[in-house]
Amino acid sequence: DTLAVRLYSMIHTAGEREVSALALCLLGLAIAGIALLTGLIALASRRRRAS
Repeated sequence: DTLAVRLYSMIHTAGEREVSALALCLLGLAIAGIALLTGLIALASRRRRAS
């Protein structure tokens, strides 16, 4: 079985609460990653302007 099938079966067997919690966790990680990237880019641009 492929990874997609495994994920689908995992989601299907797990309760909706677990799935929604996992989705929220992934969403939070994505937001944190984007915020970190934008912060690093802003810091890099500031350093370039200073020098």
